[in-house]
Amino acid sequence: MIFSSDSPATSAGSEVGGLVGWNLGGSISDSYATATVTDTAFGGYVGGLVGWNDDSGTISGSYATGGVTGGVEGQVGGLVGQNGFSTISGSYATGAVSGGTDSEVGGLAGFNDFTIVDSHATGAVTGGSYDGKATCGCAGGLVGLNYAGTISGSYAIGKVTGSTDSYDGGLVGYSEGGTISDFSYAIGAVTGGSGSDVGGLAGYTIYSSITDAYAIGKVTGGSGSDVGGLVGSNSSTITNAYAIGAVSGGDDSNVGGLVGYNDGAISGSYAIGLARGGKDNAVGGLVGYNDVDGVISGSYAIELVSGGSGSTVGPLVGVNHGKITP
Repeated sequence: MIFSSDSPATSAGSEVGGLVGWNLGGSISDSYATATVTDTAFGGYVGGLVGWNDDSGTISGSYATGGVTGGVEGQVGGLVGQNGFSTISGSYATGAVSGGTDSEVGGLAGFNDFTIVDSHATGAVTGGSYDGKATCGCAGGLVGLNYAGTISGSYAIGKVTGSTDSYDGGLVGYSEGGTISDFSYAIGAVTGGSGSDVGGLAGYTIYSSITDAYAIGKVTGGSGSDVGGLVGSNSSTITNAYAIGAVSGGDDSNVGGLVGYNDGAISGSYAIGLARGGKDNAVGGLVGYNDVDGVISGSYAIELVSGGSGSTVGPLVGVNHGKITP
């Protein structure tokens, strides 16, 4: 067992970790760190154990317990700031994690583009807003930005709090080309600001897949948001998934027990949480707004649905431009 002391690690705009700053193709196993880790400047890779896990680096059977704080456009994670073409397995983080504007913030990893398996995070996650200068301002209970990465058999239980115009999810904030599978789940409450995509499992998904996954936390979005018990805005495939947390959105939002806005494919899935919208919302027990490319098959919802004045409300779908089949 290898460990670091609880002395804080602090730097500015670089790779900062409680145990290792940059793990370049190396192997870290059965190790831990308890340090508080802070990066105060622009664009740092900041992690409770490792700042940047890179070039086929491996982390296994390891954990971090210290709080982690990153700056503007940082990649900030409770265990690893960036997991680049590398693997994290059987590992976890328990510390609270926060980032600045345009940052990628996750309870385990800020950014992932390869593999996370059988791992988890329990700390609260707080993300910054998005002003269009980076990929996203995204906060996830496990991973902030999952870019063509694989997440399997993993979970997050910490509360996730986003900001305005952000992507916020109980497990993943933003998933592009990624995979979430093998009974991965999130149980923490998720709250997003105005103009955000907010979901119990993922805030926003595109070119991705979610299979055999679920979310049970309460989900709350601000005005002008897409808010869903599982996914806020979905442009991907969702199969054999479910959500049971209550969902609510502000005015001018799309609110669904499973998905707020959908132009992807949903099959064999369901929602049983209350879905409630404000004024001028599209509110559905399963999907708030199903767009022209959206396909819903073999799926259902069984809880109460309500909306404010000017809203369109349906027990399955609020507004449907796509296809619904048995």
